[in-house]
Amino acid sequence: MMRRVALIALILAPVILFASCATPRGQPVTYRNETRLTLTVTNDDFLLTTLAPGQSRSITTKESLLPDRVRAYDDRNALVFDQTFTWEELKAARFLVVIK
Repeated sequence: MMRRVALIALILAPVILFASCATPRGQPVTYRNETRLTLTVTNDDFLLTTLAPGQSRSITTKESLLPDRVRAYDDRNALVFDQTFTWEELKAARFLVVIK
């Protein structure tokens, strides 16, 4: 049994490595906090980052056929920003999301 697991792992490892290297690396998207609040930024409800007032951070994102819903919450978990972006809209904005 252990031999079979080891053999499968040995066969799959190069396939997984090749697939991860063959996929596009993605595009950095910069998120800029132009509020006076510390914000928690999410993309489709997945945590991206926390930004202090005036802070920016770039996060690599892969192109998606579906729109991304970017939200930002303050320290009381109140919604401060909620906008949906298509890949083309992000591209037109030069991959910059400004949270005001």
